[in-house]
Amino acid sequence: MLSQKLIILLLFLPGLLAGQDGLFTNFDEASFYHNPALTGFIPGDATTRLQFRGREQWRSFLGNGAYRTMTAGIERRFCGADDGDYFAFGSYAMADWQGDPSLRRIDFFGTAAYTKDFSSRFQTRLLSGGVEAGYLQYNLEQGNLTFDDQFDDPDLPDELLAFQNLLVFDYGIGVFLTQFEKGKNGYGFSLGVSAKHLGQPELRFIDNPATDNQTSVKLPTRWTFHAGGNLPTPALGNTTLSVLGVASFQGPHNQFLGRALLNLERTKTGDGRYLSLGAAYRVNAGVNGPGGDAVILVGQWNGPGYRFSANYDINVSRLRSATNSVGALELSFFAFFGKSDCIRCPRW
Repeated sequence: MLSQKLIILLLFLPGLLAGQDGLFTNFDEASFYHNPALTGFIPGDATTRLQFRGREQWRSFLGNGAYRTMTAGIERRFCGADDGDYFAFGSYAMADWQGDPSLRRIDFFGTAAYTKDFSSRFQTRLLSGGVEAGYLQYNLEQGNLTFDDQFDDPDLPDELLAFQNLLVFDYGIGVFLTQFEKGKNGYGFSLGVSAKHLGQPELRFIDNPATDNQTSVKLPTRWTFHAGGNLPTPALGNTTLSVLGVASFQGPHNQFLGRALLNLERTKTGDGRYLSLGAAYRVNAGVNGPGGDAVILVGQWNGPGYRFSANYDINVSRLRSATNSVGALELSFFAFFGKSDCIRCPRW
C-alpha cells in the first residue's frame, strides 16, 4: 500500500493549503469577515444588512478544481446608552473549495462589536471593538484520491484516514477607528487591525503520534491592517475619490492590496443611485518572495437600500502563462433595512 512518506506528503500538502483563508478582493464588501470590529458598520442610517458574495478563481487552469469561495451573512445594530453609540451583532457562513479532489472548508461564526461615538461639532469620530467566535469544518474528498498501488490494481481499497472531517473551534478580535467631516462631500479616513485564528487550531487527517509533527499543521493567526480615505474632488462636481490599502500576514503567506475608486454620484437627483468605478493592484509575498499577483477592475452600483458590486482579477503572476492571464470573478450583493436616528455612519 501507499508508503508512509507518500501519505505524509499527500496529507501535509492539504494542510499547507488549509493554512490560508479564503480570498476576497473587495475588502470593504467582506468587512466583518476580515475584521469583527466592522460588524454593524453599515452605510447611512440603516440598522440591518444582508450580504451574499461569490468568487471563482483559475477555472481556465484548474477546470473543476478551480478555487471557489462563497459567503452569506447578516448583521444588525442597536442604539447604545449614549447618542451615537451602538451595539452590533452578526453571523456569517463561508464555504471554500480548493483543488480536485476537493479540500472543502466551511466557517460558521458569530460576531459582536461595540462602537463609541467621540464626535465633535464639525467631525464625526467612531471607535469600534469587536470579537468573533465559531467553528471551522474541513472535509477531504477521500473517495476521489488515488493511491500508488491503485494505479497497478484499481480494485484495491482506499487507504483509511483517521479523519475525513475536522471540526475545530476558533476566535478572533479587531479594532477600528474612523473620522469624517459632517458634510455631504467632506473628507474622511479610517484605520483598523484584526487578528483571526488566535487559537491557531490544529488541522490533521491521520492519527499517528509518531508522525504528528509531520502530518498536522496549525492554522496561523492572520493579522490584517487596513486604512482608507474618502476625498472630495471639486473639479469633478459631486464625484468623490475613495482609496483603500490592506496588508495581511498569515504565516508565510503575505498579501498587500491598494485600490482607488471614483464614486460618480448624482446627488442632485436625490434618488440615492450612483456608480463607482476603479482599479486595484495586489502583491503577494510568500515563500518564493514578493511578486505581482493581479490587476483588478472594480465596479459598484449603489441604490436606495441595496448595492451590487463586481470585480475581475487579471492574473499578472508567474502563473499567467498557464492561465493566459485569466484570473478570478467576484460578485457581491447587499440589502439594507431599517432606520435609526441614533447612528452615524458614512456611506463610503
